[in-house]
Amino acid sequence: MTLVSAALALCLADGNSTLHVRVTGAEPRRGQVIASLFASPEAYLQAPLEQAIGTVDASGTVVLRLGEHRPVEYAVVVIHDRNENGALDTGLFGIPRDKVRLSNNAKGCFGPAGWDDARFILNDADPQIEIQLTPAK
Repeated sequence: MTLVSAALALCLADGNSTLHVRVTGAEPRRGQVIASLFASPEAYLQAPLEQAIGTVDASGTVVLRLGEHRPVEYAVVVIHDRNENGALDTGLFGIPRDKVRLSNNAKGCFGPAGWDDARFILNDADPQIEIQLTPAK
């Protein structure tokens, strides 16, 4: 890396925070957890800015790291992908079979919670959020 590119990287990283997502409530030592980060109401549930995948530990917990991001509004969706197929498994009428939850532990009614319920502002004082998974149906 040249001196100029190193300086540019430092400038771009300035003011950014690494978001850590601590997920609890997964079935211990089974499958993986997928976290998707969304950066706008328009992209919400359609086009994630970034995704991270982690293995569930013996306590049903996983901590995922979602890059360096500016202090603006985001929303996170996590899925406990028990069969590790990389997708949310659904049943009749699209009801999730996998455990799924959103940032702020937001709950929807007849579908996922909206952007306004799930959004949060990333700040450098505490760049960690906690999400408790709901039981699968």
